[in-house]
Amino acid sequence: MFALDLKPDLLEECSDKTQLCVDAAGYGSAARFMNHSCRPTVAPVRVFTNTRDLRLPNVALFALRDLPAGCALTFDYGDKFWSVKSKWIKCECESPDCRYPTKTVEEMET
Repeated sequence: MFALDLKPDLLEECSDKTQLCVDAAGYGSAARFMNHSCRPTVAPVRVFTNTRDLRLPNVALFALRDLPAGCALTFDYGDKFWSVKSKWIKCECESPDCRYPTKTVEEMET
């Protein structure tokens, strides 16, 4: 059994109909611990350094504006993430621009 068998919503369909999932549970850099913000400080960009295979990009993070020293690096997890995860967790970015509910679905039902 694969992780995608348990979480099919994590799949992303590529232009060539290949389905891929970035799963940092077992592998990845320190970037896998980055927090979400509805007003992110960095944006992930696909880059190709060791291959030209469009299915196998690396991910680079680029600042969206000038950032002061010590500023938290955050990125927007995106609508697809929140459409699945908002049932169990809530956005706590505290941004005035927060786009996601402050309560989980379970909390709203009680």
